[in-house]
Amino acid sequence: MCLVGDLLTERAVLGVIATLAVLGLFVMLCRARRVSTSVEDAVMDMLDRMSRASSDLRAGLTEEAANKATPHLREMLRCVAVAITDEEGTVLSWDGGANDHYEYLRDTVARAINNCHKEHVDHRKLGCELQGPCSLHSVVVVPLVVEGDVAGTLIVVSG
Repeated sequence: MCLVGDLLTERAVLGVIATLAVLGLFVMLCRARRVSTSVEDAVMDMLDRMSRASSDLRAGLTEEAANKATPHLREMLRCVAVAITDEEGTVLSWDGGANDHYEYLRDTVARAINNCHKEHVDHRKLGCELQGPCSLHSVVVVPLVVEGDVAGTLIVVSG
């Protein structure tokens, strides 16, 4: 079982951001949204966003830091929403849509924290009662592990 940490260390933040950078670069290269954007421009944009997000989280996992970091992470990952929770699963920040679905995600977040393992859930398994099309297609919940302790989670919502 993982122990709960108080603050993210700089090394842990850089590790999380590096992982997100690789994922974001992969997504950007696969999607090729804008024909006129070169790979170099995309990489520079991603590095800029990583730098902003990591500097926001360097002081620790607080509501203020999460509120500053989530917009950069959402833009970098080009997803519907990004959220950061604390070690108890309480949302510190949610940037983007589908935030009304967090109630359906509580068990998934708790499993990610308790098992120290990434969790994935498809919209069909959420019990969403929304009439019509929903902006949430699937969710990945990644525990933010710092020196063996879960300090919180990163929630990535795809559409």
